[in-house]
Amino acid sequence: MIDVGEAPTFIPASTLKVFTCLLADQHLGMESRFETRFFLDGDPLIVQGGGDPFLVSEELDAIVAALDGPLGATVLSGVFRDDSPFEPGIVLPALGGSGTPSRASRLA
Repeated sequence: MIDVGEAPTFIPASTLKVFTCLLADQHLGMESRFETRFFLDGDPLIVQGGGDPFLVSEELDAIVAALDGPLGATVLSGVFRDDSPFEPGIVLPALGGSGTPSRASRLA
């Protein structure tokens, strides 16, 4: 037999990801999306995250930069998070002792 366009075989980075995806599909559904809300409360920007694992500090920096035009003359006094949708006391351990949020373990 001849296989035209045969793809090279490879070892997946993690078979656990397959089970994680299947469980997420079963419990959340494939149409589920993370929702992040942004509010202006005077001049601070309030960010209410909905669990998006890719919303890290570097992404927030890019979002704030993109808001520069739409905000007009408003100067932000800061960016604050509202974690009220989540249970209190949740801790995401950082990798390697880092206090940087983007280095938080993705297993949390």
